[in-house]
Amino acid sequence: MQTWRQFKENIEQNGLDNLINQLKQKYPTEDLFAFENNYMIHISSIKIKPDSRSQGFGSEIIREIQKYAEKVGKPVVLVPSPEPRKKDALLRFYKNLGFRKNSGRYMDYKLSTPFGITWVWKPNRN
Repeated sequence: MQTWRQFKENIEQNGLDNLINQLKQKYPTEDLFAFENNYMIHISSIKIKPDSRSQGFGSEIIREIQKYAEKVGKPVVLVPSPEPRKKDALLRFYKNLGFRKNSGRYMDYKLSTPFGITWVWKPNRN
């Protein structure tokens, strides 16, 4: 078993693909997929196994991706796809993690998609 420090060093050396593979091993996911391009990190799918939901694993996964995004200076983008009758809860979940709808005065056309309304989290620029 590797230490947390080794885990972080391994991720820093190998990028987003390695981070996603590490997160799949660390957390009880059914599905986890994200990709990176020159402009953003796009989270395509996060699904926690039913018997492990509501334990904070989804939040931890998002925070780890946000830490990586902070390091590489890219926003994180996603298109929420809630299960039936779960839309409000899912949007609250993403808002609590610092995401906001990519629309209105916050609209960034580079980060939009034709597949639905994008939500964006941007790293702090110090």
